Parts: sequence; structure tokens; C-alpha cells
Amino acid sequence: MLFAAVAGFLFLLAAVAYASEGASVDRLVVVFEGPVDDGWRVRVSLGAVECSGVVGVNLAYRESRSVSPRLLVAPLYYVLVSACGGGRVASWLQGLGEANVSVVFGAPEGYVVRSGLDWRGFGPPGGPYLVPGFLLRRFYLYDGVVVASLGGYRVVDVEARGFTLVYPAAGGWGEAARLVAEAAVAVRGVVSGLLGGSPRSPAVGVVAAPGEFRFMLPGVGYSLGGVFLVVPEPGAEPGWYVHVAAHEAVHGWLNDGLFYGDFSLAEAATEWLAVLGLWRGNRSLYVLAEPYIGGLVDFGEPYSVWMKVNALLWLAGLRVCGRDVYGEALASLFRESLASGAARLYSLVDVAARVNETCGPRVLEEWARLLPSAAEANVTELLASVEYASPGPGPGGVGSSTVSAAETGVQPRRPPLRLPPRPPGDAWSWWGRDAVAERASDAGVSAALLLAVAAVAVSTALLVRALKRVP
Repeated sequence: MLFAAVAGFLFLLAAVAYASEGASVDRLVVVFEGPVDDGWRVRVSLGAVECSGVVGVNLAYRESRSVSPRLLVAPLYYVLVSACGGGRVASWLQGLGEANVSVVFGAPEGYVVRSGLDWRGFGPPGGPYLVPGFLLRRFYLYDGVVVASLGGYRVVDVEARGFTLVYPAAGGWGEAARLVAEAAVAVRGVVSGLLGGSPRSPAVGVVAAPGEFRFMLPGVGYSLGGVFLVVPEPGAEPGWYVHVAAHEAVHGWLNDGLFYGDFSLAEAATEWLAVLGLWRGNRSLYVLAEPYIGGLVDFGEPYSVWMKVNALLWLAGLRVCGRDVYGEALASLFRESLASGAARLYSLVDVAARVNETCGPRVLEEWARLLPSAAEANVTELLASVEYASPGPGPGGVGSSTVSAAETGVQPRRPPLRLPPRPPGDAWSWWGRDAVAERASDAGVSAALLLAVAAVAVSTALLVRALKRVP
């Protein structure tokens, strides 16, 4: 997990360093002046252009309904357009050229701002930030901005994890918030290792109080990339929080403007990676989330079956190829999408075609043989059978997913999965303890890890140069 975090940080640090060479600096200032009726009055400076307006609720889009006097969670682009209009914003973006952008957020006394720009080397949480203009255009304009009342919400910046959590200050929300944070961080580490660092990996998680938003149904979540929101029902179970946070965390990779597609990819592959991330990243959290896997993210959508279709392609690749060619295919398409900058919708068909290119048609034949059992497949037993029939390291290790139980002729029992007792102390004891342990481990980083980090620095710098050539 530490390596994945370092890799993601270096990607964007390299971007800042490369784009800063000889570039001029433009400015973007967004001041949230205060709540009015069902919106927020905002004043914006786009370079030399000054404008103001009200960020209100747009019922046509779920991502623009999260506006209340105590909490606002919205795309930055929506905020800018609400104040300045689409034409002015587009004109300013076109005129940026090679400039870096100084991004400053302001809020009234008693409020704080966080955003998808946090924890990426651009500046401290909440800003001000210095952002390469091409990254702002490509990625961060569509990420989220959060304005939270300190009278109603706690804002916890956890430096050791590179993550900020916003949750209700009253009502005993600490435990639910801890689960959201643990799930997001665990899944982020696993998916970073599988697909590579994302410029919009989850950095801020927000838990809204039930009834906070007039036009948001309870029991839902959504992701803007670096910022995700969870809106619970009263009395929601711990596993629900874990499942929704894990799913939304994966949208830091599979999201519009990054690597996006139809339901079979954008939602079903996201669900499968969330399952895999919890299984490998934090087994006790997987136990909590297991009853919710494949459902309860959006009502009426076939998450369960389509997620298992992805899982069976993963399994077929392990059986036929002896390695995770499904993950390799996703990583390849993710890099392709980032480098091209083209607005293309991908599908599970594209993943299967890339798997075929990598390993040949036998893997697709095995997948076709498995598909009739998709609806009845038990995901936990599938994961356990692969792990317990395979040599190599323990849960989540590189060698833990190489062959299947069917290949070896071994049909192990489903292993016991027991949830360890809650750690002593308050809800944040896990964070404090892990922060100390991580700092201690940092002091003893091996030469091999340092070499690996150096390799990542070189590769990310090259990727940044490729990205910068994309209009």
C-alpha cells in the first residue's frame, strides 16, 4: 500500500515539476460566500475575468443535488459554470496554453473546503494549489469540491494515509466514518497496484447525515473521482458503508474522463475490483461487506450477475494462462485511455479482446464454459478456492492467484472468515496506530523499494510527457 501511494504521489509530483519549467501562472479563485435558499452564492475569478452566481440544485443530475447550507459536494466545473456560464469557462480554458494555474478556494468563517486536488503534491489540503493547466483541463475540472460546516461536520486530514474524511460531528458517526475510510484506503492500495496510479484516485470521502440533502435519496453513493459521497439510510449496517465506499473508491479509476464504458465495465468491473480490493486489502472488511456484494449500489441494476461475469473472465485467465491476464488487460486499457485523451466508451468486450491478444482464444473458450454458472456463482468461494489452491505468499500476495482449485483437483472448504474485535480506544485509534507504524516502516525502507520508487519516478515522468502532448 505504501508503494502504491508513493507511485501515485510521484506521478503528480513529476507532472508539477515538468509543467512548471518555464511556464507562466494563471489563476483560478473560487470563493464560497455563503448559503442562500437551496444554494450557495459563489464568486469566481478566471484569470482577469470576475463573475458571480449561485450554485443551486440541478435535479437532472445526481452529482449536482448535493447542496445544503451545511454541506456542498459538487463537480468543480458545475461550480464554475453556475457562476460564470459555460462560454466564459470554455474561453478561459482554451486560453490557458502552457500556463500553470494557481487555484485558491475560500469559504466563510466556520466552513472549510476540500477537493479532489488534495494529497497529490499540488498543495496542502484545501489549497492553495499550483496545478499544471493541462492536468486541470484533462482531469481536475470535473473532480469534486467540498464545502463543510465545522458546526455540523468533522473534517479529518490523515497525512499518513493521504486521505481526508468528512462526517457528521454529532450523533456517533465515528465508527461508520472509520469503516468508510478503511475501505477506501484498502481498495485504493490494491487497485493502484493492479491498474497503476490514477490522477483522480480517492482522496476525500464524505459521509452526509441522513436528510442533509433535500433532493438526494438515502442509501446511495457517488464518486467524482478524487471525492466520493456516501448518503446513508438511518440505521445502515456497517457492511453497507464498507461496500459502498469500496465501490466508489474504484471509480477513482473507472470514471468519466479517465477510463469509462458501458454498464459491463463502468459499474460491473468496478464492483468486481471493489470485491477484489477488499479481499486482498482488508479481509475483515470483506467479511462485513459480503452480504452487500453485487447489490444495493443502485436499485434495479444487475450488479450481481455482471460483476460475476467479470469475475469469471478473471478466473478463466488464471486457469488457462497461469496469471491475472484480466487485470493486465484492464491496466493496458486504462493506460491507453489516459494517453489518448479521446472520449471513448469501453466495454467488457474490449477487455476480453485484450485478454485474447495476450493469452490466446483458449481463455475465452474457458470463460464461455463458465458463463452459464454466473448467476449462481459464490464470489467468496471462488476467491477462496483460487487462493487456497495456489502456492505463494498469503492473502493478496503476488503469487496468491495463479491456478484454480479445478486445475489442481483440490476442492478446499470455504475457509473460516472471522472478524477480529474492534481495536481499543476511539474510532480513530486505527488511524493513529497505523500512522505511527507507517512512519516507523518508512525509516527502514529497503534498497529494493527505493530502486522501485526510482523506477516509478522515471516511468511516471515519461507518462506525464506523453499526457502533455494530448490536446
